[in-house]
Amino acid sequence: VRVTLYEKSTAPRLKACGEGILPHGVAALAAICRGALPDAPRVRGLRFVVAGMSAEANFPDGFGVVARRDRLHAWLLDQVATVPDVDVRTGTLYTPAGERFVVGADGIRSQFHRRLPAIRPSRRRVGLSTHIGGITGVSDQVEVFFHRLGEIYIAPTGGGEALVSALLDQDGFRRDGLFHLLRSIPELRDRTTHIEMTSPMLAAAPLGLSVPKVVDDNLLLIGDAAGAPDPITGDGMSLAFTSVGPAADAIVDGD
Repeated sequence: VRVTLYEKSTAPRLKACGEGILPHGVAALAAICRGALPDAPRVRGLRFVVAGMSAEANFPDGFGVVARRDRLHAWLLDQVATVPDVDVRTGTLYTPAGERFVVGADGIRSQFHRRLPAIRPSRRRVGLSTHIGGITGVSDQVEVFFHRLGEIYIAPTGGGEALVSALLDQDGFRRDGLFHLLRSIPELRDRTTHIEMTSPMLAAAPLGLSVPKVVDDNLLLIGDAAGAPDPITGDGMSLAFTSVGPAADAIVDGD
């Protein structure tokens, strides 16, 4: 199968994201990339914290990976470069050119949603993410802290920094309030006394999306372009990677 890959950005970039790949997504990624995985911290499970109580659990099978999106994008492009019959065009927007099949893998604001009107959720939530140095006690678990405004996630990304992401009700959202939010959680107060941002604060809103169908003539939507649950599931990238095999089978089989 000959593939032309259009990527509108010219270089790997960060985006507002929890950056975690769950174990089934890690397995799917390894299958896509012939056993290879990005050099990124592995996590064994999750720890949930609310109002002085906590609960934790390891994944029943395998491990998760926390990969900075810019590094993951660069690694994926390196993997693609080793595959024959793939023409990669970075810094290029897709324009129809008589392709036999089109796979829309361009995220929650897919250009193809004009053909398939997307439905936004009634509850408006905003996602924030940044990387922070100086948080103590970061381990090989993803930590989820519940707050009256939403949820805050802390995950290891290596090099002495941690990913901090938040899912907040849009009505109570303040872009400059994440540090205040961290320090308002008793379990984090002593762990965040000397912290600094090591990447820009990024935001995405509104969160969540549904589409009426994922196939339309020669168009197949995949990943967040095919619909996105509220990111509290932490499953966005895993859903994208596990969709690749069925999508490729459908194209090759003409189904």
